[in-house]
Amino acid sequence: MTLFLLFLIYREWKGYVTKRHAFLTSKGWITKPQARTVLITGLPEEYRSVEGVESLTNHLSGGVGKIWMARDVDDLSDLYERQMKAAQKLEKADMKVIKTANKLVRKNKVPSEGKAEQEKDGMLASRYIAEKKLPHHRLGKIPFFGKKVETIPWAEQEIETTDRELQEGRREGASKYPIEAAAFILFNDQVDAHIFAQAKNEPKASMKMKLCKRYINVDPKDVVWSNMNRKPALNKVLKIVSVTLTVLLIIFWSPLTVFVTGIANVSNLCSTVSFLGWLCNLPTPVNGIIQGILPPLVLIILFALVPPLFRAMAKLQGTPLRSLIELSLQKR
Repeated sequence: MTLFLLFLIYREWKGYVTKRHAFLTSKGWITKPQARTVLITGLPEEYRSVEGVESLTNHLSGGVGKIWMARDVDDLSDLYERQMKAAQKLEKADMKVIKTANKLVRKNKVPSEGKAEQEKDGMLASRYIAEKKLPHHRLGKIPFFGKKVETIPWAEQEIETTDRELQEGRREGASKYPIEAAAFILFNDQVDAHIFAQAKNEPKASMKMKLCKRYINVDPKDVVWSNMNRKPALNKVLKIVSVTLTVLLIIFWSPLTVFVTGIANVSNLCSTVSFLGWLCNLPTPVNGIIQGILPPLVLIILFALVPPLFRAMAKLQGTPLRSLIELSLQKR
């Protein structure tokens, strides 16, 4: 049985390698800049320039097409995140309005105030939905607190404001922003890109280069820009912290789950465990809620917290790509 399983693993692995090689050498892929781009992080001070990075590639015959140094653009990153959140809110609000409008039209329940607004403007929301039923949300960071605003006009204004500020920041030029410890290298040849990505040390590189990480086939949309300037030594420490927290969570998860599921048997617990005796004096409906609703609700919340918690741990340890964060989540 063991030999058969080993044979299956070998066959699947061989098939994967064959298909991956066919993909990497296909015309549709090799013509993309992404196929020849390598991200290198953790650069020492002496290599944080175009010339410094170029010196690491001199031993490759194909040469380098272009080098982009990563820069500390936290202000622009924050604006971009704001814009993306506003865009998501706008999309959800628009979908909600469309669904509500379709439902009202099918039931012939278009509000009278909506019909009156139809003569003033041609917006879908004002034609079919009363103003009080339009999507709203609160601006506070704490749920259920903060100023309540109408979602669609707020999101449109937020997108317009952030877009204007982003354009102003781009016009100021890259020289305004300090260089970080990372660079994107576009090679002329795909083979050179793979050789550089897999190489451990270059002849002219310092010992500090051993701590550098290299990633090939990088999509700009996949980059976690906030992790571009992390020092390799700090990443090592944070990785140990992240793995330790993961192990502790795994160790304490079973007792926590047992405790939560044990609440379902509260009638026996209150009679056998002395400090829980007060539970036996609770009204019957309250006991029913504790035993029937509380355990599954708490378990649902606990399991829902696991993926975002592990993603946060993967990001904490300096993972520079979202795809690698998801891979780290699957491993955990």
